[in-house]
Amino acid sequence: MDGVKGPKSGRNKFFFEMKVLENKALLPAQLRKIAKQLEDYPFAGLEVRDLAGTVEKSGEEYTFTARASHQKYQLKPSDGVKGLVEGGKKTLTLAGWVTQKEDKDPVTLEVTEAKETAK
Repeated sequence: MDGVKGPKSGRNKFFFEMKVLENKALLPAQLRKIAKQLEDYPFAGLEVRDLAGTVEKSGEEYTFTARASHQKYQLKPSDGVKGLVEGGKKTLTLAGWVTQKEDKDPVTLEVTEAKETAK
């Protein structure tokens, strides 16, 4: 896959760890296509770590734009994200679960960890 370095088995045969180049975005729609080819292993989800970018808040909605790939995500923010944004911090590094119901639907990031991005 373009932009993916060193995919390897993760905790067991059902998990794979992939390092994605910072200027690329790997989305659930792409992984579902691969999972269809594997047949024995349906796509179960995409967890990301150390995703750096900028958070914007508009009303009650939060969006996140990844730094290098410029991929936009709708956020389901954790209390950590809310606290950082309310404190004026917008450049964050996030971890969480990425979901996308159908290929053309918006991409959502449910945040499990958030910290200010180191400068």
